Amino acid sequence: MPASPTATTPAARAVCDCSADHQHGTRDMYGYHRCRCVPCASANLEYGRRATAHRRRREMADAVPVRARLHELRIAGFHMRTIAEVTGINAKVLDYVLTGRKGRLPLRVSAIHARAILAVGYRDFNAQTLTAGSKVSGDATAVRVQAMVAAGWTVRYLASEGGVSESTLFRILGGNGTTCDVERAVASLYARLRGKAPEANTIAEAQALIRSQVRAAKHGWTPGMAEDLPAAA
Repeated sequence: MPASPTATTPAARAVCDCSADHQHGTRDMYGYHRCRCVPCASANLEYGRRATAHRRRREMADAVPVRARLHELRIAGFHMRTIAEVTGINAKVLDYVLTGRKGRLPLRVSAIHARAILAVGYRDFNAQTLTAGSKVSGDATAVRVQAMVAAGWTVRYLASEGGVSESTLFRILGGNGTTCDVERAVASLYARLRGKAPEANTIAEAQALIRSQVRAAKHGWTPGMAEDLPAAA
């Protein structure tokens, strides 16, 4: 008959009908033969305690400085995929540290990951060969576009002058990444328009300027928000 979970002494037989010698009070009896008598359950519990005591605990670290460093690297123009290659950490892990899950940011991260992210420097990225089509973060480019819109320039004008499409700029403003050539084109355009405002000689030009500034004010964009950005990659 099967061993009872409430038994205080070893039962005559385990659940199985194998021909093995059923020695109660062992973890093998609890796990393989599925005996649930008190001696077997106690043996299994003790095994779990010993395993936990000898298991190496993962060292954890504060996630705040790690997240701040990732923000710096993103603003500097480095794509998450590039950061993953340099640090040797999976891009999904980096994204979780940066954005969290379901609106909740992690408080602690693996100490190994923390040391890898905090130790990486810009020279490590300089070794990466970037071509015109290389993927880069769109964060810095978005800030430059936001600053120019806050000064009164329309996205349509910026796209025309920068040699990129409007849809590309809107995707960047939406938080998407971009490519090296687009980042450089927007950075060059920002350098030309920095500190300048569009002319408003006609009603249409004045209306376009006002619409851009109202849009910027709604999102909290300012003309000087891109002043301290690093140079484009």
